[in-house]
Amino acid sequence: MESQKEVLVSLRRFEDVHRLRREKLREFYTLRRLINQASHILIELKNEFPHVEARLARIADKEEPEQTARNVLSATEESELHRLDAQLGEIERKLREL
Repeated sequence: MESQKEVLVSLRRFEDVHRLRREKLREFYTLRRLINQASHILIELKNEFPHVEARLARIADKEEPEQTARNVLSATEESELHRLDAQLGEIERKLREL
């Protein structure tokens, strides 16, 4: 009787460990997917606005801190940037939840 209880306890521990392992793997793959999404968004930003990086570098070289990225972007570019920023914010929120 005692050995049956020990076996049941061991089996429950094994099941708990296995369940936790599955949960952690699920979290890991979710994190990996979110990181990949964020990477794609950053690549999209760089490809979409290659001229902005160069213009900001020129501004920094001239040491004109009053000129910001907003002054460099067109209205269309700024709205696209807000859209991508919102996507990144959603990914960050999901990462914090995990």
